Parts: sequence; C-alpha cells; structure tokens
Amino acid sequence: MDISATDRSVGFDEALQRRLAGYLAAVGAGASLTSTADGAVVANTTLQPFGINQHVNIDFNSDNLVDFQIDHDRVNVSGTNLDYLQLDKNDVNSATNPFPIDQGATFAPPPGVVRNTGHAYLQAQTAPTPTPPAPADDYYPAALNAGDVIGGTPPGMRSWIFQETANYGSDGVHRRHNRLLDEDRGQIDQVLGGQLVAPPTDVSEWSGLGGEIRYLGVRLDLNSTSTEQFSALWNGWIGVRITNEADATGEVVGYGYESTVNTPIAAGATGVTVGDGDFDNDGDVDGRDFLVWQRTVGQSAIPFTGADATGDGRVNGDDLALWRSEFGSAVVAVNPSNDVAGAPVPEPGSLLISGLGAVLMAAWCLMAQRGRRRSQNR
Repeated sequence: MDISATDRSVGFDEALQRRLAGYLAAVGAGASLTSTADGAVVANTTLQPFGINQHVNIDFNSDNLVDFQIDHDRVNVSGTNLDYLQLDKNDVNSATNPFPIDQGATFAPPPGVVRNTGHAYLQAQTAPTPTPPAPADDYYPAALNAGDVIGGTPPGMRSWIFQETANYGSDGVHRRHNRLLDEDRGQIDQVLGGQLVAPPTDVSEWSGLGGEIRYLGVRLDLNSTSTEQFSALWNGWIGVRITNEADATGEVVGYGYESTVNTPIAAGATGVTVGDGDFDNDGDVDGRDFLVWQRTVGQSAIPFTGADATGDGRVNGDDLALWRSEFGSAVVAVNPSNDVAGAPVPEPGSLLISGLGAVLMAAWCLMAQRGRRRSQNR
C-alpha cells in the first residue's frame, strides 16, 4: 500500500483520519442525531477492582456514608481456603472475624450525617410458573441484566430481602444469603464456630458468567428520611464483573440510584438516555474510538459507557453503525451527547463489515511507514 507525500507530511493521526473518512464516505451516511438526557438518575461509572480480602464502598448520594459494600473475604477452614463475595451493609463481618451476623446494624455515619435504614436487595427465586408460591427467603441476590426494572413490583418471582441473620424465623439458625459467590456455604460457622447454618437452596446466579457484567438491585432509606421504615425508599443498582470466579474476585464497574424517592430504576441506568461515537471520551469521533469498539466488541457494558453507544448493555454492530454516522465530528459534551432519532440504527451492511480490514490495514501501514521514517532519520 503506497503512502502519498501528503500523508507523510501531515503525520500519522491526520492521515489515519483522512483514510477512515474516505472509506466511510464510500460506505454512506448514517442516521440523524439529536440530544437529550434524564437528570433523575445519579451514577458513578468509575471502575473499582477488588482482590482477596478487599472491598469497594458504595456511596450513592456522596454524603461520605457507606450505603453498601461489595466485600471479598477469604477464611481458612481446616487447611482449605474458602472465598466468598458478599453484599454488605456493615463492616463487622470480615476475614479476620467472620462470625458476626448482621442484625440490623449499618455503617457508622460521619459527623452530621444521619444513618441509613431499610436496606434490602432483590433476591433470586426459582419457583414454578405461572403461579409461584409466596416469596421464599433462602435465595442468593439476583444477578440482573441491563435494563431490568428495580423498584415497584419486582420482576418475575423476585422479592426484597436482606438475609444475614442469626435467628430468622425464631429457629436459632444462621443464614448468610447475601453472597454473590460462596465457597463457604456455612462451613465457617459450623466448623469453626459450632453454629447451625442454613445455606441458600439455590445455585448463585453470579456463577458461570464468564466475565459478563450483572447488576445487584438494591434499595434503602437514605439518611432515615421516613419516620416509618420502608415507607420512603431509594432504588439503585450496583454493577459487578467477576473476573476470577475461582477466587471470587473482580471489579465494581459502577453504581447508580434514582434520586426521586420510591421511583423505579433500570439496572445499569446512568442518567444518560442518548449515546455518541466518542467511545474514548476525548471530545471527537475518530479512529481511536473505533479501536475501543474493536477491543470490546461482544462484551457487556454499563449502558452508554465505553463503546456501548446505543445503551443496550452490549458492544455490537449497532454501536459501530452509530460511530460510523458521526465519524469526523466533534462532541460538545462527553455524555450525555447524541441520540438516534426515529428508527433504530440498522446493523452495519456487508460493505462496512468487509471494509473494516481495510481500515485496520490503513492504520497499520501508516504506523509502519512512520516507523521506517524514524529509523532512516536516526
């Protein structure tokens, strides 16, 4: 592939943009775009990894009071390491002291901040349909998909609970059902503590995901606003990706809540209802955004983050089509930015798919040419 004198003079970046622009012009124009946003959702999409015996604090309303915690603990029982990952509402139970049971305690508030109450999560249930029995209390937290509704009437057969108790049902049995992944299943309490334990009867929905993002559905009474528990509740989500299931480690990919009390929220909602092709958030839509898409295509994502421009929680051809339609444009705001107007964005045509190799070849040739020029000038 010949590199023209003009390409050599303008440099790699501009040359790459010119080649991509020429290719996209040949493919054709994309959809028209508008701008809008939903300001009721407050979200944090900072990626926060957690390793062995580490945790990530969730502070929905940024008042320096921990609302929930994603907590990893490893405890050695008779020479065997047992890992578990749990959703916590206090910091009493830990690897160094695994026996305390959450009996309504919540994280200690900083000075001047009122403690939260009314914590709960959506639990998973697997009962016969179409007429399920009354909600049971022996299930792990649900692993929700992007877009699942949190709040109001729980979807399907899911119900609200926070099950980390020592005497639920007045039976004196320990229950630790607030686990996402659980190698323990009562062994720590039984072997080391001599306590009766009733582990969940189901298999956790958080196992076997292969690195996919799933969402915890949670609710709580922020700062005890209501005089009666559970009468005023804020709904939220916590996105988690398990990167090493054997060790129960991974990352919190983000969290968000609906700032209007008693209002449902979609799992993964960030307050952005529109997307753009600026996948790397540098203010323009260019070849580097295509590389972000290429590296993550086929993966799950928090809606409207990374290369998920359409907000469906996946990086796929629809996102590439939107990038194509905006290629070469500047983005006024990082997010919210653009929304596809009218009909859904179509899948990229065969011409676009077949031409992606040409785009990458152009980039490779330009980089190789730049490298040769540097070698010759030494």
